[in-house]
Amino acid sequence: MAMITGDINRIYTKELQTFIGKRVGVLTIRDEKFIGIVKAFHPDNLTLILAEAFQEVDGKKIPFHKMFIYGSQIAKIYLEQEPFDIAGLAVELEKIFRRPGDIKLYEDQGLIVILDRVRVTEAGVE
Repeated sequence: MAMITGDINRIYTKELQTFIGKRVGVLTIRDEKFIGIVKAFHPDNLTLILAEAFQEVDGKKIPFHKMFIYGSQIAKIYLEQEPFDIAGLAVELEKIFRRPGDIKLYEDQGLIVILDRVRVTEAGVE
């Protein structure tokens, strides 16, 4: 049973890592809504650090340069922006580079390698 729990924890942490650098909405157990960019999270208690954050109260945005939201206060976390479709990009690149093996997709890493030299991620091209 411990192995299954460990696997679930790793999967959960890995999924939450995909939110780092992304704009998210956070709804607290007190129905407060915060929007900001995830800078980090604590894997043990799920406390989030948000940058460029704000809270909407009565139609007004209250800005926060940086904030911590304790994991025990979080009811929901969701992406505010559409995720980058790395797999879709790989399909389009395969249409251009037609030889097998020219395009390698590492979806779990959010990475495409072209011709074993060029690396493409959501952040750009290396």
